[in-house]
Amino acid sequence: MSEFHGRRLLGALFHATRVACDGRESRPDAEEVSGLQEAAGSLAGPAGEAVLVVVEDAFFLDGEMLPHASVEYRTLLRWLQDAGVESIVFAGLPDPDDLRDLAALAAGRGGPPREGGTVLVNEREPQPWELRRRPTSALRSGYWAALDLLRGIAGGAGIDVDAAGAVVDGLLAAGDEDVQACLLLAATENRSEIVAYHSVNVCLLSLALGRHLGLDGPVLRLLGIGALLHDVGRFFLGDDTAEKRERLSSGDWSRIRLHPQEGATGVLAAARPGEEVLARIVLEHHVRLDGGGYPDLGNARPHPLAQIVALADAYDALTSERPHRSARAPREALRILLDGAGTVHDADLVRAFVDMTGLYPPGSLVRLRGGEVAAVLASPTGRIRGVLVRDPDGRPVESAPPADLERDDIVGNVLPAEVGVDPAALLEQALEGAASG
Repeated sequence: MSEFHGRRLLGALFHATRVACDGRESRPDAEEVSGLQEAAGSLAGPAGEAVLVVVEDAFFLDGEMLPHASVEYRTLLRWLQDAGVESIVFAGLPDPDDLRDLAALAAGRGGPPREGGTVLVNEREPQPWELRRRPTSALRSGYWAALDLLRGIAGGAGIDVDAAGAVVDGLLAAGDEDVQACLLLAATENRSEIVAYHSVNVCLLSLALGRHLGLDGPVLRLLGIGALLHDVGRFFLGDDTAEKRERLSSGDWSRIRLHPQEGATGVLAAARPGEEVLARIVLEHHVRLDGGGYPDLGNARPHPLAQIVALADAYDALTSERPHRSARAPREALRILLDGAGTVHDADLVRAFVDMTGLYPPGSLVRLRGGEVAAVLASPTGRIRGVLVRDPDGRPVESAPPADLERDDIVGNVLPAEVGVDPAALLEQALEGAASG
């Protein structure tokens, strides 16, 4: 079973559970479970069922580990664990009432689905030899830890700079030898927790660029902490604009413009002596090089570390899908950054960023001269490493091995929505070294 299908199931279950958590009713209505029913029903294998298992920090679907989905839907994983769920059997096309019961159980607002129904909880004890694990990635674990830290802040735990530093230490150690894997992991998205995932991605991109620029030691660590915490002001303001589907109003923008000050105030209060630069990074990550942006610093230039975070922030925002706008292709995002070199961002930083990512950054989808679509896994100097995901007729290509792509064969970028491909689902190939072999 492909990770793409597993992510579809988990996304639908996450959405239904969140409705059960947030709604006035303990059980989502028919509209909320229709997507879950469709996703689960499409997975029934030869036995007429699909089995989802939760073990430690990972999901397994019909015995196959879902490494990327386990990062993306970590909150759902925790909800299920808190509810005591170890396995779920979806039989055929599940009954909507059984699915509503499952969502209510995961949300902590109900009991398990009925016995003998189409959704069975903990009636299939997973055996270790039935679960096909993949090597645990320290980088993926670091991403989990960063998400957990930010969720704690969002939940009112307050800012712990020491804890943030420990998370950054883990990311630095894990990503020390594989910048391309860091860049591909930074393509991870979750449209229901936009601020948290965006913040971790900006941290990864900032650390990668900092390394590329030759930063190390305490300075690189401070850059990573500031990048990880750059948007905490949104949590303090209860800012939900990131998830709004309609065009943002002037009132929305007024609230957004307050988050750097709110975040900087909280970070400054939590920082130790010598860590005051963290507050500057948070305060200044939306200040343009030419003095534009917000807040107004007068004639002062943003701090150099804040400029790195601002560039990483802009790139991730441009390439990420938002409810009220579509994502830009990575190469188009680089062009926008280059257009703003010298005014919005420091020109040397932009050139260094493009040099680091390559013209086709990891996570890009490209169309080849023969009509095929390939996902870029890595773009080291002199070559582009990718994997075919669609044949010339648009049909999915299953289990294609990574290979070098000829630059002259690439005729353009493709957006994931155009071909129904999520390049982030190919993450594990890069993390296991397939992309750099």
